[in-house]
Amino acid sequence: MDQPRDRIVVKPNKRVVFAGLARDCAHALPAILRAIEELGATVDDWGYVFLENNSVDRTAKQLLAFDRKHHRGTVRTFGDLQSEIPKRTERLAMLRNRCIEEVFSDERLAGFEYLIVLDLDGVNEKIDKKRLLELMDLDEPQWTAIFANQSALYYDTWALRHPTWSPDDCWKQVRLRPKTMSHEESVDEFVTKRLVKLDVGRGFVRVQSAFGGIGLYRLQALHGCTYVGVDDEGHEICEHVSFNEALDANGEQLFIDPALINGSGDRRHYKGMGLITQWKRSINALPDTSSGPIESQPIEPLSGCPPDPAFHVLPMPKLRFWCDNPVRQGLRR
Repeated sequence: MDQPRDRIVVKPNKRVVFAGLARDCAHALPAILRAIEELGATVDDWGYVFLENNSVDRTAKQLLAFDRKHHRGTVRTFGDLQSEIPKRTERLAMLRNRCIEEVFSDERLAGFEYLIVLDLDGVNEKIDKKRLLELMDLDEPQWTAIFANQSALYYDTWALRHPTWSPDDCWKQVRLRPKTMSHEESVDEFVTKRLVKLDVGRGFVRVQSAFGGIGLYRLQALHGCTYVGVDDEGHEICEHVSFNEALDANGEQLFIDPALINGSGDRRHYKGMGLITQWKRSINALPDTSSGPIESQPIEPLSGCPPDPAFHVLPMPKLRFWCDNPVRQGLRR
């Protein structure tokens, strides 16, 4: 299960692209974007692809301001994508695939050595820049992907695939539990028992899939890998699994690094989110009773945004709350 810790050998040519999805992350984004800037300052070149949808806070404004400051990548907003793709994991898969497409279609970013996929919310309480730089210089084990760990418990069991620790979809097992087993009993058996503490000194853990809020990938190995968010029966599945298992099937090696700590593991994605934002999100989760197709409409640029006639937003259905969702013409879907 474990691999020995290895000596770090520093090498040049570290070019990194950061990729992340954002929805109502305004409470967490300043610290995360600052960490990205600091890490970017230590490598040879860096860039980013950030995609936003359905935010009711200042997420889009913050990302657009970051893009105006650096001009090193792509920031796109997708308006009310939830109405078009209601299932969360299907929506995440579509956006993550779009991230990969954006990276490989960018003449500069496509040749980079590394991709860091990260959550842009409260899960990432900290980003260990020093450890990420060390891992980029690591030759042994021969890795293609390395994922984060948490100090209390490794929490991301849905994305995890390991022959003995988590060999299958934990929530599918809950759904298919025996009739004699209650929901609470099945959660304890198939989910809670897989929440374990990985000591930082135990060495690398070989997996077929993981995530945990941060994934460091060798970019050039990712051609042909695809995120999938629903199974053949339409059930939601963790979108990371198909992507990572494609790498594993190609003979690539994936690991959790117990020393790459990004938080305690007890913080959820909404941790730190304001009560008003949480209330607006709960309203937006209600069924949409409005009729007719959703069309994009041009509006005045947001405060602080450069004049751009291509900025569009989506009109909001009744009882929906929105702000900061400019959408570039032709890129709404």
